[in-house]
Amino acid sequence: MSSLFSVKDKVIVITGASSGLGCHFAKTLAREGARVVMCARRLDKLRVIAEEITKEGGIAMTLELDVKNGASVKKLAPAVVSQFGQIDVLINNAGVDARKNLFETTEMDWAPVVDTNLKGVVFVTQAIAAQMVEKKKGGSIINISSVSDLLAFKGGNPAYMISKAGISHFTHLLALELASSNIRVNAIAPGVFRTEINADLFDTDISRMLQPKIPLLKFGQLDDLNGALLLLSSDASRYMTGTIIRVDGGLGINKL
Repeated sequence: MSSLFSVKDKVIVITGASSGLGCHFAKTLAREGARVVMCARRLDKLRVIAEEITKEGGIAMTLELDVKNGASVKKLAPAVVSQFGQIDVLINNAGVDARKNLFETTEMDWAPVVDTNLKGVVFVTQAIAAQMVEKKKGGSIINISSVSDLLAFKGGNPAYMISKAGISHFTHLLALELASSNIRVNAIAPGVFRTEINADLFDTDISRMLQPKIPLLKFGQLDDLNGALLLLSSDASRYMTGTIIRVDGGLGINKL
């Protein structure tokens, strides 16, 4: 790996790291020499992943975190700084999906999706960014948005899609807010990747309908995200802020 894209010894906090994209990000960054802080509600799963990372020679810390819970979020930055002395990168990855259309969506469906995917990102970022500002060393914040921030189609999932559109716009707002502190804020907007949250869809008519609409005619593999991940986590992106990097096979520019 070129030193330009190096993440060696960087302290990288990842929310939603117990499965899916978050788990993949943690393993990928640890292999590149980062000190990863894996956060999620499922501490037992985090510990299993951390053990795998440690066996491969990586460094991983686990923290129980519920991004919807203010008291839980307040403990995050002090715990990381106590262990590693600083925070270089935050990856806001935690997310859930109600997968219900407009008329099926209830208030009970709406709240956990928006509270996790949007409110959680805002207040985790607030806590970590305050620490970065205090340390005066700059940093990088990476929000995980989605191709859903652009798409609109009948029968869509409003809670999830609106939350991801909010994340993309929050990325722009935060980039302006934190630029003077040399904190870069960007987002990765993945297309269709098979993870724990959506695995059941891959054998349905929805999956068979969607694949031909992707200009590259295939779903994403987790390793396809590594380029954007290492770019934004490293000094290679030192002059990038407010950018949404779309890793979607072209789906976002096509009409469903």
